[in-house]
Amino acid sequence: MPNSDAPSLFKCSAGGLLLAVSAILALAALAGCKHSERDRQTPRIEAAEDCAEPPGWKALAAYDPDFVVFGELHGTREAPAFFGSLACNLARDGKRILIAIEFNIEDNETFQRAWIADRQRFPDILQEAASWERQDGVASEAMHSMLDELHRLRKLGYPIDIAAFNGAANTSQRARFAHLPGQGSHEAIQAENIAFFARSDIYDYVLVLVGNLHAQKNEAMLGGAIVEPMAKRLELYGRVISLNIEHRGGSAWGCRRQSFDETASGGRFPRKLVCSAIAVGATSEIQREPLISLSGKVDLSPKGDNYDGFYWVGRITSSPPFRSSRYLPERRRY
Repeated sequence: MPNSDAPSLFKCSAGGLLLAVSAILALAALAGCKHSERDRQTPRIEAAEDCAEPPGWKALAAYDPDFVVFGELHGTREAPAFFGSLACNLARDGKRILIAIEFNIEDNETFQRAWIADRQRFPDILQEAASWERQDGVASEAMHSMLDELHRLRKLGYPIDIAAFNGAANTSQRARFAHLPGQGSHEAIQAENIAFFARSDIYDYVLVLVGNLHAQKNEAMLGGAIVEPMAKRLELYGRVISLNIEHRGGSAWGCRRQSFDETASGGRFPRKLVCSAIAVGATSEIQREPLISLSGKVDLSPKGDNYDGFYWVGRITSSPPFRSSRYLPERRRY
């Protein structure tokens, strides 16, 4: 986890040399030590796992990205399933993978303990992460299933690591980005945290699963101001390919304000946040199996230049918040 100053220690050389630099010098260090040990790969693990390479991945991999960002619509079964299957496929081929998820960075230590635990102890340690209290679709049953499966593969020897990157690690990091308008500080902190964890080892691919607003590569209106989303900020640290989710419609789990109180002056303000499965319209009607497209020539064009392409998941189905008396007592209701 980032230290009390800034994420400034990165493992870059074959000997594991740690570069102690300021946040500014860290950017140059990151650019200069990209995958210096890419030829050091874990041998391919032969297994009958159902995690085939999606069409379009080889075209993406040819760009040799440092980070591949998957913008998701929170609360679906299909986005974590696609993401987890790709991680499985790459790791099975001996690629060292870091999966970065939009859980609170305060939970990262819990995830690290869970990740090295045996299969029997894993669920009980995983439940300690406070992020499971989220009801907005991020901490879904599908997300839990994905993590459980990737942990199972990890214990079989697959080279898969995990990092939780959302939110400031400390007050010093928060203060350094406090000058950014609106949600800009949050986006910058997400990007810096991902870059920090990416340099904790030599990875072939860093796969990031995040809400698709954070995955945009153009400036956007977030938090009442024009800001640089996380994926755009992440380009300071290396080559980024960002994909938006595309689907045939269905449902997703989410939260929305559903009732309002009237003020004496006739104004209205939201009173109740309701979380449920929500109907979602189709972005396209592609009749294909899940795939990745950077060209926009598969019956659909990427949404402007906000993303480098898309990943197609077909029809989507909602995945409610993960709740189980075995893992997590239900402590919050909306």
